Amino acid sequence: MKRKLQFIILLVLITTLIGAGSGLAVAEAATAEIVYLGGTPIGVVAESDGVVVQGFIGVMTEEGMANPAEGKGISVGDAIIEINGKAPVAQSDIADAVKDGKEVTLKLKREDRIFYVKLKPAFDKISGAYKLGLQVKTDIAGVGTLTFVTEDGKSFGGLGHPINDAGASNSSVYQKGSIYPCRIIGTVKGEVGKPGELRGTFVKGKHSVGTLEHNNFAGIFGTAQKELSLGRSKISVAGRSEVRPGKAYIYTTTEGVEPKRYEIEIVKAVKQNDAAPQSMVLHVTDPELLALTGGIVQGMSGSPIVQNDKIIGAVTHVFINDPTRGYGIYIDWMLDQIGA
Repeated sequence: MKRKLQFIILLVLITTLIGAGSGLAVAEAATAEIVYLGGTPIGVVAESDGVVVQGFIGVMTEEGMANPAEGKGISVGDAIIEINGKAPVAQSDIADAVKDGKEVTLKLKREDRIFYVKLKPAFDKISGAYKLGLQVKTDIAGVGTLTFVTEDGKSFGGLGHPINDAGASNSSVYQKGSIYPCRIIGTVKGEVGKPGELRGTFVKGKHSVGTLEHNNFAGIFGTAQKELSLGRSKISVAGRSEVRPGKAYIYTTTEGVEPKRYEIEIVKAVKQNDAAPQSMVLHVTDPELLALTGGIVQGMSGSPIVQNDKIIGAVTHVFINDPTRGYGIYIDWMLDQIGA
């Protein structure tokens, strides 16, 4: 299994980095709306647009170590969407394009920017082949938490923040993929300055329960298979104006596949008229969860937040200097992404 989704900023995103808000005013969710409650772990595989630069690797030439790609304006997280006018779908496509040693033109995507770079391959005397000195990949995989399934059972939302490569704001290149059943097999307790994590396992490519279609500031969204809603409880939705500081609960899974309810306190509910992240400041108060995880840990992103028996949002971040505290996003902003 590929590396878990662990995306870190000043605040540690529980699986990924945070994206920009849409800047569009959005109507408040109707309080009569009903969804199926999540809280279960999901394995997420997001496929890239083209191949994504994962790193740089030296090429051993006759003159010594070299790297044709370094210093050319390419960064980790950039997507190579064309090479000599053709879209690469695997690392082998790049190897084929450079095998004659001629200069190649790369078309790259970085967030909303498209740019071009010309590179002259270097001959690697160890492998006997021309190389660009780039390590690339075609997907990103890891563990997060399902937030909800719509009442008709056809759509899902999860995570509450985008999937990005660590250190890059490149969610725009990961706009397709699949979600899979997942089992939590272990927990690493969070400490000050050191985020904890839920360790989960799933089988990539086997028994998908949903298709990822959107990946943005509010989370991941897509089409759900029928079984994703089976056995779940229905719950009413509270609009953001109903959210108040005070007692609430999160539903999350710390072992196996069944979520449990844990008490938290909503320290602050931010007034937001435009779609944006960081809607609520949360404080974990439940003794059992504190003993198990130390608070909020990586893998909990997407855990639904419930107040007054209504779903109001999802957990998204943990404070790196205090694992008992973190951020949540209003359910309004997540529901608005269904069918977007």
